[in-house]
Amino acid sequence: MSDVLWLKDRTNRYENAGILLNRAGSILVDGRFDGITQKDKFFRCTWEQYISQNHQSFIGELEKFSGLPHIKKSPVTTNRILLYQTFCSILSCAYISSGQMITPKLRYTVRNGYFDSSGQSGSSENRDLDQFFFDKELFRKNESDLFNNPYYRFWVIYEDNLAKDTRKLKLGFEESSGTMLVPGEGKKFDLMQIYNAQGRNLERFQKALLADLRKHMRGLKTLD
Repeated sequence: MSDVLWLKDRTNRYENAGILLNRAGSILVDGRFDGITQKDKFFRCTWEQYISQNHQSFIGELEKFSGLPHIKKSPVTTNRILLYQTFCSILSCAYISSGQMITPKLRYTVRNGYFDSSGQSGSSENRDLDQFFFDKELFRKNESDLFNNPYYRFWVIYEDNLAKDTRKLKLGFEESSGTMLVPGEGKKFDLMQIYNAQGRNLERFQKALLADLRKHMRGLKTLD
């Protein structure tokens, strides 16, 4: 019913705490992360403001509005964090390479391994994961799984050709292992291994990863 990215506290300390990022519209704070009740749940800044202004200031305002603590030092990089950094890196390349002077015929999106519908029905596992050769052990339940469902740990990057109305699978990911796979019997990437090889430097990691992807994937316009 909605195309929303939901940010939630996995510890569930405050049951209703969460930030709902509506990709096509508003930002809703369903409940603050410090337990304080607030009348206005809608964050007044828009995506246009996010793109046009300083991103850190925008995030800082959202953190304050939703009752998240101000973190002075970034946490230790884990497989999950590295996975999300990889998403940002690849999607940023796609955005920059498209540019406003070029007709955006290609669109890249990241989708979860589980479709969580806000309606009474429609929730299901993302069967596109079958096109990747993930280790079967990764589909076993872990104690830390969100809602006791391992499919929330999986992600897929899609390339949509808006002119031809077609969609291609580009990359598959699993959080706990930091695994990135090319569809079919394509190459397997161990993100943490690449990160460590680059001295745990995020900028060097991103450059090395993109360079490696160019060698093993054809037609990924993001990297052209």
